Amino acid sequence: MAEKKNNRKNKSVAKMPANAHESLASNPTNPEEALVEGARRETESERRDLSRRDFLRMGAASAVALSLGVACVNPEDVKRKEEEEKRRLEEERIRQAQAKCKTDPTQDKAKEISFAPETIKEDNARYIFGVQAGSVTMQGALLWTFAGDDQPRTLRVWRASQKAGSVWLVFEQSVTPKEGYLHQAVKDLVPNQEYFYAFFSGTSDAFSDRTRIGRFRTAFPEGCLQPLVMAATACTNAGKYQSFPALNIMAKRKADIFCHLGDMSYNDGANTKEEFRAKWRRTLKLPGYPEIFSSTGTYAVWDDHEYTDNNELYKGKTPIFFDTARAAYFEHVAQDPADNKRLWRSYRWGDVAEIFLLDCRTERDITTYGTDNAVYMGAAQFAWLKEGIQKSPCHFKVLLNSVPITDFPDLWDVMAADRWEGYKTQRKALFDHIVQNKIRNVWFVSGDFHVGAVTRVDTSGPMNGTWEILAGPGGNSSVLWGVYQAQPENRDLLAPAKQFDFFHGENTATFLTFDPIKDEVRVEFIQADNEKVLLDKTYKQSFPTS
Repeated sequence: MAEKKNNRKNKSVAKMPANAHESLASNPTNPEEALVEGARRETESERRDLSRRDFLRMGAASAVALSLGVACVNPEDVKRKEEEEKRRLEEERIRQAQAKCKTDPTQDKAKEISFAPETIKEDNARYIFGVQAGSVTMQGALLWTFAGDDQPRTLRVWRASQKAGSVWLVFEQSVTPKEGYLHQAVKDLVPNQEYFYAFFSGTSDAFSDRTRIGRFRTAFPEGCLQPLVMAATACTNAGKYQSFPALNIMAKRKADIFCHLGDMSYNDGANTKEEFRAKWRRTLKLPGYPEIFSSTGTYAVWDDHEYTDNNELYKGKTPIFFDTARAAYFEHVAQDPADNKRLWRSYRWGDVAEIFLLDCRTERDITTYGTDNAVYMGAAQFAWLKEGIQKSPCHFKVLLNSVPITDFPDLWDVMAADRWEGYKTQRKALFDHIVQNKIRNVWFVSGDFHVGAVTRVDTSGPMNGTWEILAGPGGNSSVLWGVYQAQPENRDLLAPAKQFDFFHGENTATFLTFDPIKDEVRVEFIQADNEKVLLDKTYKQSFPTS
C-alpha cells in the first residue's frame, strides 16, 4: 500500500510544471499551494509570449500595409465621400417627394360625358361678377357666383378630356341662390389636379346660358415638393379706378393660387346691408376681378376698408355695424364662414408651403398701442399662429399679413399706430418665438400701404435676414411714391437701400414662386399699364439666430 501511494505521489509531481518544483522547493511546508502558484505563473508566462507574438505579427502586417500605401486614410477623401452620400440621400429624398406630387385623377370617380361647355352662351350681363373658387384644399373648394334672383342653377365641375366634345364630369348639383348669392362646397376631389366649373341656367339636357368658366387647382398632396406659384395684390379702390389691369396680368399667368391682402373693396361710408352690397358690387364688376377670380383659386384676408377707413374704424362703431360688414364680406368673397365667421386659418400645399390667413385688423386693442401689453391680435389667434408656424411640416411658412410688420424708417412713424410696429411687445414676442425655436423660412406677404416692396423686417438683429413682400398695389395710388420720386435724398429717408431691395408706388402685378428644392423665393413685380418687368429676383432667408 505504501508503495502504491508513493507511486501516485511521484506521478503527480512528474506532471507539475517546471516552475512548480521551484515553488515546492521554496515552500516545502505548503506543497499544494506551491503547485497552484506554479501553474498560475506558467499561464501568465504563456500569455505574455502570445501577446508578444501577436504584437510582432500585427506590426509586421502594418509595415507591409504601409509600404503598399493601403493603410493611408486621406481625411479629404473621407469628407468627400460623406458629402457625396449626403447629397445622394438628399437627391433621393427630393425625388421621392416629387413623385408624391403626381396623383391619379381617376380617384375622383369622374364620368366621361359628351359635353362642350364653351358652346353654351356665356351671359356676363346676368352673371356680371363672374365666379370664384375659395378655401381651396387638397380635396375641394368653395364655389361662388351671384345670380341676382332665387331661381336654381346647376353647378358642374369637370376635368378636361382628350376626346373632343367631352369632359370628365366630377360633380353636378342643383343650387338655389340665397338673396341672389350662390355658395357651394365641392369635396372628394384629387390633390394637385386642375378642375373647371360653371353655373348653368336651365336643365342639363338644354342649358340656356352660363357663367364664365372658372378654373382652380387643388392643393398639393402631403409630402409633395414642387414650386408653388402665387399671385398677390392689395388695395383696389373702385372710387379711383374703373378697371384693374394688374389683375388682368395675373389672370393670364393662371397661378396655383391668388392671394388678396385686403382693401379689396373700399366700403367707406356704408352702414346698412344694402349699402355694403352696393359697394362690393361696384368693385367686383370692374374689369380685372372677374378675370382673376375665374383663372385660379383665391385666399383673402380683410383690412380696414372692407369695413371703413381706419380713421373711423375704432370710433364708437357698434357690434351691429361690424356684424353687417362681416356678413357682407362672406357674401361677396368665396371664403368658408365656418368657426363663427372667423377669418384666421391656414391651408397647406403639400410640404411646400403652409399659408396662414391672419386677421390683423379687427382684434387689435388700440387702447394698448405703445404699451407693454400691446394687443395687435387676440390671444387665441396669436397662440394659434405661434403654434402653427412651429409645428408646420412645410418648407415655407407664408403669413398673409394685411398690414406690414417691417420696422420702417423714422419718416414712416407718423403711421406707426396702424401697424405691428406700434404694438412692439406682441411683435417682439412673435419674433422671439421664431428665433428661439429656429423656425426657418417665415415669409410675410402684406398690403395696405399702396406700394410694392421687398424689405427686411429689421435692419439689424436676428430677424434681419427675414423678408417681407408688400404686394401690389392692384389699384390705388400712394402719396409716398410722389415724395420718393421728388428728390434723391428722399429715397434714403423713405426706402434706404440697406433695408429695401425694391420699392415702387405704381400699380403692379405681383408673383411669388416658392421653390422648396432650391430653397428660394422668386419675386416678380410687373407694371400694370405697360407690363414692364420691374423686378425679377430670387431671395433666400438666413437662419434666425439668437
